[in-house]
Amino acid sequence: MRKQQILKMPYLLSSRVTLQIQNLLAEETLEALDKVSSQVFLSGELKKFPYRTISETLTLVSLTLLRDMLWPHSPKVSPQRHSRQSHVPSSFVEEVEAWATELFRRAQDSTTHKNGLEERDRRLFTLTSSNQHHSPRLLNSREAMVNRVKMLVIANSVCLELMGWCARDENGGSNV
Repeated sequence: MRKQQILKMPYLLSSRVTLQIQNLLAEETLEALDKVSSQVFLSGELKKFPYRTISETLTLVSLTLLRDMLWPHSPKVSPQRHSRQSHVPSSFVEEVEAWATELFRRAQDSTTHKNGLEERDRRLFTLTSSNQHHSPRLLNSREAMVNRVKMLVIANSVCLELMGWCARDENGGSNV
């Protein structure tokens, strides 16, 4: 459990931000951003740009923000909590749980299929290199790059925390 509340905002604002994070982390959006990130990375125009893809970073940062933002709002039924700010509708909790589970499975698939990230790199490289005449950076160069698998594993742990937040009682946590 968190001892210190990092973010404290009203539930309605938290639900709006949650919707924006869900839109940002949609597969189509992340794929489009990864294409742009790959183009920038391969072009070499920015000397200190370690992101072959940006989706892993956005996923981790967004999920961490969401976790910290939702943590003060308990979905659990408790007689001690009567404030309106802590009331979270069960439909919202179910939506967050389903979405966190989907993200967890998507990242799990990427990390368990060893070639998943490499295949995506090849696709991105093909798409971006077809528009460029020559690329100063090689796709497999060992420059200082973000460890994408590590970021996905950490993002998955945040997904698990969100799924735990969604559990209304001890029995609800058995799905996690």
